[in-house]
Amino acid sequence: MLIKSFRIDKSKRLWIIILFALIIAIALILIAFIRIYSKNEKIMENNIYDIKGYEAEYTITIVSNKTKNTYDMYEYFSENNEKDYFKFEFTNDANEKYTYIFKDKSITISSNKQINILNIKDYDFFKENLISLSTFFKIYKDIELKKDNNYKLEKNKVDNTTILSISPLNKEGEMFRKELNISKLELIIDMNNKPIEYYVLDKYNNVIIGIKFNKFDVLEKFDEKIFANFNK
Repeated sequence: MLIKSFRIDKSKRLWIIILFALIIAIALILIAFIRIYSKNEKIMENNIYDIKGYEAEYTITIVSNKTKNTYDMYEYFSENNEKDYFKFEFTNDANEKYTYIFKDKSITISSNKQINILNIKDYDFFKENLISLSTFFKIYKDIELKKDNNYKLEKNKVDNTTILSISPLNKEGEMFRKELNISKLELIIDMNNKPIEYYVLDKYNNVIIGIKFNKFDVLEKFDEKIFANFNK
């Protein structure tokens, strides 16, 4: 009886050890999943300007001369060695796919018809890129670090969202070059601090660029392949 009892106890201990090991394994998997999920799903508001790169998918509406043009856009932004890299992909109304790559003070444009390389020395796209959310991040950072005293930052909570607005301190002031007629940048983020909508407004408070995000993931590392030159 003693031997039989010992065998039963030994068997129970083995199952307890196995069960305990399974619990630890499941816990480790959950922790790893939460960490990965958090990197993609939560952007801390206090560190929003520390984002060095992102991949975004959104619908953009551009209003000009009382007309509206809407596109589905893919954007990649990455900062590497104090240089900014951009890649935009969209399809126009004629079902032509265009890809723009901005780097090293040049633009490479690819369509299903041709490839063009343009020089942009006379236009500093990297500082006045109104479409890219990276412009908002850079101004936000300068304000938070008190490097730029020309703008003010306002934060308003609305339900489960936060509206971040950047505008000139002077009511008559304008953002960027005067002819652009821009007076406010407005970003709406959700309760996880991920971008939902982004707007560029003129001095009459009219939206001239409106963006609704379908996807926004932070890029952890610079990937040169994303911004590689096209092959003909």
